[in-house]
Amino acid sequence: MPKGAVPAVLLALVTASCSPSGSAKDDVSAAMDAFVKAARDGDVKEVCGHMAKVYRDGGCEQNWSDRAFLATLGKAGVKVGKVDEKAGEATVSVTVPGAGGRPRTSDWELVRVDGDWQIALMGR
Repeated sequence: MPKGAVPAVLLALVTASCSPSGSAKDDVSAAMDAFVKAARDGDVKEVCGHMAKVYRDGGCEQNWSDRAFLATLGKAGVKVGKVDEKAGEATVSVTVPGAGGRPRTSDWELVRVDGDWQIALMGR
């Protein structure tokens, strides 16, 4: 190995490990994608894992046991709107199939808790 190659490799590894994983918008989008996938899969435990504590404390898994509702959420389209990374808040527009096939859009609020984005308010 050429002289100086080891320090260069170490520098590259250290730099890569210190780089941010992505933007806050990307992180919010990934959290919502995981939520929609869990709903589509009917994975109630995973759905509840994406909810803020206020939702989890009220019997989350029992409240999400309606498979038809989960299936509808599993078809949701998600568009990340405003993300205030400093305040740890985000607004996401969620569109789901509505009655008569007409889409219904509402704004959801997410909060960052211990580095993870969680759903704090559904449909505003």
